[in-house]
Amino acid sequence: MCKRRPQMIQRKILATVICAMVIASSIGYYYLGEKLFPGQPTSRQLIRIELNATASLDELPFEVRWSAIVSGGVPPYLVESPSGVAKLMDSGRVSGIQLFKTNKNPWEITFKVKDALGQDAIARTYVDNTILVGTTLTLNGAKLSDDSMRFVWEQVHNPDRYDGSEYVTGNEAEIETDSPNPTVTFQWPGLYRLSLRAVRPDGAEVLHTVDALVSLSESPFKLRGAALPLNNQGQLLESNLDRVVAWGGNLVAFHFNLYVPQPNSNVIVPSWRLNETCPNRPPTPNDDQLESWIRLAHRRGLSVLLVPHVVYIAAITGSSYNRTTWVEMWQFEPQDKAAWFRNYQQWILHYATIAEGTGVEIFSVGVDLGPFEYVPNVWRQVILEARKIYHGKVTVTEAPGWGAQGGYGLPQWHPEPPDFLQDIDLMDFDFNYRGSDVFHPTVTEMAKNFSGYIRGEGNQFVQGNQYAAVPYMKKYGKPWLVNALGLPNGDGVNRYLHPHGERPDEGPLRIDNQEQVDYVEAGFRALSELSESEVGDLLLGVVIWSLDDWHTPPDFADPPQWTVAGRPVEEAIQLWFCGKGELPLYGETNASLISAKLDLSMVGTPRVPMEIGTIGQRHVKSHRAVNWNSNRMTPDQHSL
Repeated sequence: MCKRRPQMIQRKILATVICAMVIASSIGYYYLGEKLFPGQPTSRQLIRIELNATASLDELPFEVRWSAIVSGGVPPYLVESPSGVAKLMDSGRVSGIQLFKTNKNPWEITFKVKDALGQDAIARTYVDNTILVGTTLTLNGAKLSDDSMRFVWEQVHNPDRYDGSEYVTGNEAEIETDSPNPTVTFQWPGLYRLSLRAVRPDGAEVLHTVDALVSLSESPFKLRGAALPLNNQGQLLESNLDRVVAWGGNLVAFHFNLYVPQPNSNVIVPSWRLNETCPNRPPTPNDDQLESWIRLAHRRGLSVLLVPHVVYIAAITGSSYNRTTWVEMWQFEPQDKAAWFRNYQQWILHYATIAEGTGVEIFSVGVDLGPFEYVPNVWRQVILEARKIYHGKVTVTEAPGWGAQGGYGLPQWHPEPPDFLQDIDLMDFDFNYRGSDVFHPTVTEMAKNFSGYIRGEGNQFVQGNQYAAVPYMKKYGKPWLVNALGLPNGDGVNRYLHPHGERPDEGPLRIDNQEQVDYVEAGFRALSELSESEVGDLLLGVVIWSLDDWHTPPDFADPPQWTVAGRPVEEAIQLWFCGKGELPLYGETNASLISAKLDLSMVGTPRVPMEIGTIGQRHVKSHRAVNWNSNRMTPDQHSL
């Protein structure tokens, strides 16, 4: 035992020495590796960037002041910032200013760093660049051309109205240039384009363009949506529904057609019951299709206005209908009006059943009525019978007709309001106003005209000299859902609204996207002023006409089109509806819709018996559970 103890002590001493050498070696290696021979970075070596940015939104051009604190890693650093590329010898702060000539897109400040080891780091921050209606900005030309001595600011209107596809507002900015510090004030939403002409001491001129996107804090319209004519088996339906959501909308109006074989017929039938072959006639949706489309809208949080039409459509040559090949109800002359109305009521009750079963929020019992409005008691009876089935909101679209004075060869209709206005829940009057009697009026001029038309003031450029909504709103206490605000994108079309029928003989129409923009913006202005003045909450909302169910190229000009999809006017609509979504690509059918589409062999075969007089009534439950202030409406709000 005594001999082993020294050996054990020696072994312990040797083990302790070895451990100490290992620890010392590790420390030395760490020190040398950290300071002299660095290898892979540790967590202490990671590059850190603290990036901050603040926008100055009181001047044009816009200015963002940014700063970044760089630390960690192994200096020196190679820094890539909005100011350019520079070398930073040690940790520290870098700052600068970035100018923006537009706030149309989000402002992103990006800061990149590479250290001596080749490590990369990146930081991004986004800066709020919202300019609201009512803002006044200082015009600081020296920021864009600091070697100039004189600066001339002007607003650019209609930069390329015939061939352009870019949205620029037609609203007028208020530019004040008399003071040493010129200013611009924006009273309406839109993308305003300003040009700067900077003159140098030697007389040379430099031109700059600055865009200011001006927004609303909230939309003035409670209901915001679009008319969707269901004319092509729903090929663009889901894309169009997504467009309305991206706009900030909450309502879609589904329009579809029933037919009469001839304008003097007493019979009303779906498209598949017509003997005559007409390739251009939009098919009547069968019940399963209609219900599935309503569900698609509801899944997106959109309320639905259901609008059945009755029309006569004849075969045409070319691509344009006229007043003899597309005949609406106001032109009908049935041989037996009593029989016609009986047939009509039974069809309306059939669609009232579908509306009730699918939770449709608003149901229109008539559209394009014209002189038919004034047949005593008929429409009151139709409304009474529909209410026995349907418990949502009931309206009549385009009431109270096109007035008494006529015009363009149209009949002189009854000047008094029809008897059923007291029985509907809301007025679905058209925005069927002529903008002016000249080519290219300003937005302000058209908005002033529209304000007079709506109130029934002065000499009106209105088809039939009617649709003075304010007197009806006040008399009946009914809210107005503005139906069909829109205009074809044709040059001078503001003077007569339609590209066929009433158009003067002026040769081929030219595409004019700016005219469509100006008309719609003028309509929004007139309506928003109305909502803030004498009618209060009685202005319920706006329905845009229209989003078609087929693809029409933006440059299609035979004739110009009502559709707003893919046109510059769509951006104006989104501004007024306060939408933030990304617009779908125009013209693409939805694969999900096509793959899930109902068996097309069912087209032409109604889901329930649809013989006149044998329409079945189903027990249904109401799906309306939300009030007028949201996307859906409750059945108990009969008085608005």
